[in-house]
Amino acid sequence: MARADIYGGEMEEKIESFAEREYRSQEIDGRMVLKLHAERGNNKKIEADKIPRIYAAIREGRDVDIRFAVIEGDIYTELAGLEKDADGKAIISGRITIRESEINGTTEFRGVKFEQETGFALTCFRGIADFEGATFGHIAKFSGSTFEAGVSFRKANFKRTAMFAGTRFKESAPWAANLYADYREARSEKVDFSRASFKTIANFTEAGFGEAIFITARFEQAAAFTGAIEITEKNCG
Repeated sequence: MARADIYGGEMEEKIESFAEREYRSQEIDGRMVLKLHAERGNNKKIEADKIPRIYAAIREGRDVDIRFAVIEGDIYTELAGLEKDADGKAIISGRITIRESEINGTTEFRGVKFEQETGFALTCFRGIADFEGATFGHIAKFSGSTFEAGVSFRKANFKRTAMFAGTRFKESAPWAANLYADYREARSEKVDFSRASFKTIANFTEAGFGEAIFITARFEQAAAFTGAIEITEKNCG
């Protein structure tokens, strides 16, 4: 974040960090939650050395609820030491919500199985976002989020509704020029891309959606739908 100095230039604005006491989980409605909430317009920072605290909460099955935060580092779930199911998928049993926040690094949930609701609404992913092969057991909320450096949902399986309404897929930075919005072979009961903006290549090759909504979505670069299917009862025989 930046603000103008007295000479009209820009200077880095200091962001307050979450206090140590705020990383203590609390019981909310019978669930243990790592809740890190700042205030709108006054975001707080999660330093890279605090990200393992998020891993610990996920590993222990607690919910993670982050709002109005700036995460200064990479999120790699392979570092979280998660239990795996019989198919080798890492299991996240708690709810994961990172909303109205910024992630200033890579976000990697590749091959993860989300058993509860997942929410990244209105969050800005400044680095690569990798959800390839992930399974979303409940509603997945990405509405209003922004992907600045490419995102992969290739072979992702959304068991319920996947919400990408108003999501912005920006043209990838030069260092990520080979990345784009990748939904190849993804599956979803219902997916909503209404009002989404694709300023990068969008690839839906062989994707399968029970219901797909693209009302007023804008594609400013190439979009591939080769082999994409609408999943209905007659497709499942």
